[in-house]
Amino acid sequence: MNILNLLEKVQRQIHACKGCSSCREWSWSDPRLPGFVDGSTKTGFEHICPVYPSTDGFESDTVRGKMRIMKGVLEETIQPNEEMVRKFFECTQCSNCTEHCPMTRQNKLDPAELIRMMRIHLQEEGFKPPQGIKYEVPHGPHSRRLPEDWIKPELLSSTSGLVYFPGCVISCSVYYQTPEIARDFLGLTTKLDVDINVITDGWCCGYQQYLTGQTPVAKELARRNIEGLRKMGAKILVATCAGCYHMFKNVYPGIVGEPLGFEVLHSVEFMERLLDKGELAFRHRLEKRVAYHDTCDLGRKHGIYEAPRRILRAIPGLDLVEMEQNRENSWCCGGGGGVKSAYNGLALGMGSDRIRQAEEVGAEMIVTSCPTCVWNLRESAENAASAVKIVDLVTLVNMVL
Repeated sequence: MNILNLLEKVQRQIHACKGCSSCREWSWSDPRLPGFVDGSTKTGFEHICPVYPSTDGFESDTVRGKMRIMKGVLEETIQPNEEMVRKFFECTQCSNCTEHCPMTRQNKLDPAELIRMMRIHLQEEGFKPPQGIKYEVPHGPHSRRLPEDWIKPELLSSTSGLVYFPGCVISCSVYYQTPEIARDFLGLTTKLDVDINVITDGWCCGYQQYLTGQTPVAKELARRNIEGLRKMGAKILVATCAGCYHMFKNVYPGIVGEPLGFEVLHSVEFMERLLDKGELAFRHRLEKRVAYHDTCDLGRKHGIYEAPRRILRAIPGLDLVEMEQNRENSWCCGGGGGVKSAYNGLALGMGSDRIRQAEEVGAEMIVTSCPTCVWNLRESAENAASAVKIVDLVTLVNMVL
């Protein structure tokens, strides 16, 4: 498909952009705006796009600039080139631009989705994603850690219909960055006597491929994963990765064209249900000042803001504080959209901004609910020589049970 055909299909959205710069910065002096927290939110202007302040600051580094480029391609005044590829792949797909775009509700304008579509068709025009982006299907024994490396065999025989999907950042040998999240999740289910199984033939959900425009690969992974889960008799799927959760919950039904046949929960939702039943009882105190980092996929894309905070407030001794940018306006960790893989320096720059926000409120620990956020924020804290510790909510809950 020619890229012009793609843009013609969405030209109404492209021309709906008024160039107002709301996707770049926003005034936070108005308490009616989303994300405003009285007493902790500063007045004045704050950056919305996490990429813009970590780059050279050209207009093409902003979402508004990218919308103008798409208009130029649509009008055939700009031709796609390698520099354009770089600009469109330097996007974490955090959707904060969509969250703040005044045309989102009026014209259903979704700038983040348009950037993703541009990535698809730049590849259809013959351009390749930046080096570091996954091309292959990381699926099968050659690309994952065997389950016996970190899962007790007795956990693989459950027929309860409750299935855990670890995801590749946790378990795939390509990454294998946060294996403790899987161990801690299975540890807390064991402590709570929850009968759960683990999928052993579905290690990548395909989210990075989907976000980076490799739709055929994402579809193949979706097909394989759904098929495997149905064979297991899955009734409820639990994911500890916010990206995997979003992929199963929002993307899979659309790309396979049918309902999955099982419920999808994030570990935060799963733990909140246990909390509501009175089954999640904390035995130990945690005398720490903690800031919760809202992940882009769990927060802006699914509106899950209060559940993790409810769980944190239930932990005795824990002092929960809010970073300046939180909830709907949460600052992206910098690791999403393929940026961590292709532009690690850029990812760490965005992560260091988040570490600074935690330090400003005196947080000793950042708790989040996504392995990619844990991964990039840990590296960012190390680079900044910060004493702030980064842990997943699952790890913290397992620690204080």
